[in-house]
Amino acid sequence: MNALTHAEAIDKTKIRIKKDIPQSGFSIQEIHEKLKNNGSRLTLQREYILDVFFNNNSSGYHLSVEDIHKQLIKRNNSQISLATVYRTVKTLHTLGILREVDLAEGHKHYELASSKEDHHHHIVCMNSNKTIEFFNEEVNQLAKDIAAKHRIEVLDVELKIFGKCLDHINCHNDVQSHRR
Repeated sequence: MNALTHAEAIDKTKIRIKKDIPQSGFSIQEIHEKLKNNGSRLTLQREYILDVFFNNNSSGYHLSVEDIHKQLIKRNNSQISLATVYRTVKTLHTLGILREVDLAEGHKHYELASSKEDHHHHIVCMNSNKTIEFFNEEVNQLAKDIAAKHRIEVLDVELKIFGKCLDHINCHNDVQSHRR
C-alpha cells in the first residue's frame, strides 16, 4: 500500500488543519456572562491570564500553567504567583472557558475552549512534540451519535492521535521549536 501524500490524506479524510479551523473561542463578553452565570466575576488575575490566550502569537495556543506564568512575568504581571495561576486556570477550566489538553509531555496544556460545537482534535509527534490541530466533522458527528445513544450531552470532543512523523528530516528540524 502506497503512503498518501499530505494533500491526499487531508482530502481523503475531510480534515481541516489549524488554519482552516473556525475561530470559535469565547468573546470577552461571553466570558463575562459565563462567569456571572456561575456566581463569579472577571478578576484582574483572570483577565491577565485570559489576555495571554487572546494575545498569544509566539508560543502557540497550548500553554502549560508554567508557560502562562512566564508570559505574565514577561508582561510585567509578576505580582501573580504560580499558585494563583494554577488556581485561576483550574477555575477557568471548570467553568468551560479553558480546555485542558494532554499532549503526552507529563503535564497538562490549556487552550481557549470553543463557544460553538466546532470541536477540534490533535495529532502529536512523539519525536518532536509537534502538535497539529485538525477539524473533522465526521469524528464530531460520530461522538454526538454515540453520546445520544447513551443519553449523554456532549460538552467536548477530542481525538488525540500520537505517532511519529514520517518526514524525519522536517520532524527533527522542528524539534527545537516545539519542545518545551
